[in-house]
Amino acid sequence: LDAWQAAVSELAGRVFKGYVAETYKYIVTTSPQYSGDFVANMNLSVGSPDYSFEADVFGGLAKNQPFSEGDQEAIQHALAKARVIWESIGLGDKVYVSSGAHHDDWYAVLIEENKIRFRPENVNEGRIMGRATEHMRLWYQMIGKSQAEQLEEVTL
Repeated sequence: LDAWQAAVSELAGRVFKGYVAETYKYIVTTSPQYSGDFVANMNLSVGSPDYSFEADVFGGLAKNQPFSEGDQEAIQHALAKARVIWESIGLGDKVYVSSGAHHDDWYAVLIEENKIRFRPENVNEGRIMGRATEHMRLWYQMIGKSQAEQLEEVTL
């Protein structure tokens, strides 16, 4: 019985990490972009939200050619930063995805509340956290064997 319990706990931990990775990847790939700062500063943390913010991550690159939803520079920056935290996540940890993105205003909040005029290139617009919650609920409402196997394979 102890061996079975240990195996189930280990499996649940891998599935949990996969669920966290899938959620985070959905958020950073479907978030709107202009300077890249919002996505690049999407923080994964354990225990409490991380609202740290590094302004102008890409050195004003967007002034010549604005980024758009799905642009890889900001996504890869966010994923690389999150991997460090993700490696240490364990079953039962309270995990947060947060953004302290701001310039003239706290646009992380404005984006989530859909109070920004989005360019057509940002097809999913705002409500990133809300959409991520809905997406994960739709795809993983019930985690059976096939869903568990799929989530076990998801990494950052």
